[in-house]
Amino acid sequence: MSAPFFLVAMPTMEDEQFGRGVVLVNQHDNTGAFGLLLNQALVDEDLQPTQMTAEIKDLAGNTVFHITEDLLDGGPVNDEAIFALHDCDDVGTEQSRVGDGLYLETEPEIFQKLLESDERRAHRRFFLGCSQWGAGQLESEIRAGSWLLVPYDRKFLFEMRAGDETSAEDIWKQVMRSGGVDPLTLMGQGSSDAGPN
Repeated sequence: MSAPFFLVAMPTMEDEQFGRGVVLVNQHDNTGAFGLLLNQALVDEDLQPTQMTAEIKDLAGNTVFHITEDLLDGGPVNDEAIFALHDCDDVGTEQSRVGDGLYLETEPEIFQKLLESDERRAHRRFFLGCSQWGAGQLESEIRAGSWLLVPYDRKFLFEMRAGDETSAEDIWKQVMRSGGVDPLTLMGQGSSDAGPN
C-alpha cells in the first residue's frame, strides 16, 4: 500500500507507546517508514492537554497573534520536534505534499501561516515527535500481526481528534472498522479486550 495510509495497532501489540494506536504513515519505501501517531493527545502531569504557543510578531516586534494549539503525541522519535499536517493548498508546497491535498510541515514560518486564521483550525494538526521504522522493520511488524493496514481517510485526521469530544479508543475502533475488522471480534486478544461497541 502506498503512503499515505493508516496503521492500526492490533491488541497483540507489545509496545505500550503504540497500544490502541493509529498511525498515519506519510512515507514508506525501501529505506524505511515515517508516520505520526494520530489518536494520543499530549497531556501534562495533571492530565491536561499540552499546548504549543505561537507568537506572531510584526516588524516592530509587537505581538500580533498569540495562539495556543493542542499538541498530539506523534511518537517516540524526535520528541522535541514539532510537525504539522494540514490540507490547506494555499499554504502547502510540492515539497511538503504527502498525498492528494495533504501536507507535512516542519518549518516555523509555515506554522505561523497555518495559525493565522481560525478558519484553518479544522484543517491542521500539530504533533510533538514522530514514528519511524528502519528498512524492513515495519514489514516485519506487519507480518508478525502487530498492525492492520487501512486506507487513508481524511475524516480520521481532521474531523476527529483525541482530546476533543472523541477518545483515543473511539478513533482506534472506528479506523479499525473502516479497515473491515470489528474490534469486538478481537476481544480476548492482547493484554485487554476491545471493550464495548
